[in-house]
Amino acid sequence: PTGIEALCSDLKVDHTDVRILMLAWKMRAAKQGYFSKDEWQRGLKDLHADTISKLKKALPGLEKE
Repeated sequence: PTGIEALCSDLKVDHTDVRILMLAWKMRAAKQGYFSKDEWQRGLKDLHADTISKLKKALPGLEKE
């Protein structure tokens, strides 16, 4: 989906990177490749990420969960 591709571009990661799947898991996404507003907000809150920079820094930690 276009939104995920844009997010990956902003994060400077490939859309096939396993961390994107882990991000979807962390956000409890009901549908692969899509985040509802509630899923997005909950996930970012759980990751303590309110900017793209903070989200990018949180990605490596997802691999440890």
